[in-house]
Amino acid sequence: MIQQAILELGKLGRISSENFGEFDGLLDKCDSPVSLEDAEILVKLFPCEGCEGVEWSLLHLLETAAVDDGVYQNLIDLCPSAEWREILRVRHENYKIEV
Repeated sequence: MIQQAILELGKLGRISSENFGEFDGLLDKCDSPVSLEDAEILVKLFPCEGCEGVEWSLLHLLETAAVDDGVYQNLIDLCPSAEWREILRVRHENYKIEV
């Protein structure tokens, strides 16, 4: 079941300078770990450019996704931002080395 706050984030769309305050407030209402369904929405919300650090909160929430390695790799591929897709990949690779 998808969390209500995540449904609302999905309706807001990608993080932008116009919605980052509301976006940040909704992120605070999200519970972790997130489900695969939650993560599929969240990964599509990364911005093209920085937005007051909210994108890092989104990244940290996404990283709580309770999914296996292959599924997480597929989630990363859904990220619309090349910059954030690369950050997600590097952080995931580093996590696999540490574990």
